[in-house]
Amino acid sequence: MMFFSDPVLALSRLRRHLAPGAFMGFNGWAGQGNPWFSLPLAVAERHLGPLPPAPPGAIVPPGPLAFADVTHVTGILARAGYSEVTGAPQEIALRHPDGLAALMRSLAYVGPISTLYRLKRPGPALKARIEAEIAEAFAAFVQADGSVRLPATMCHYTARVR
Repeated sequence: MMFFSDPVLALSRLRRHLAPGAFMGFNGWAGQGNPWFSLPLAVAERHLGPLPPAPPGAIVPPGPLAFADVTHVTGILARAGYSEVTGAPQEIALRHPDGLAALMRSLAYVGPISTLYRLKRPGPALKARIEAEIAEAFAAFVQADGSVRLPATMCHYTARVR
């Protein structure tokens, strides 16, 4: 849902295919409480500078954090014609069963660090230094079985079809 270019239109169309009274629920990443996104970005920003801020009043672009603002998303659902709309952050555990090496392979392609890399274009040596620091920070979350377990926060949304 967070990748819809026009979420009000998409959710309106989805609503038309649901029976009156149907209940819908989904999750979106919260803006805070997610080391999966924040830890790599903080390390990369120390080396590359910060991501540019969105202009005031800018439309939230599609992406992993597009549904992080509960007020924004509950408003989208209301405008799309849903009733009994709720949204609230919930803490969860995010587990990467394949371990730290697998997590690191996906890192440059997921989350805000990928945007920073695209904008700042670090060379291979700097990227390797950044990624080594990120791996060192994520090592604190490696479990006895080799999996990586991170705290995470999702926003859970519910709505009913009128």
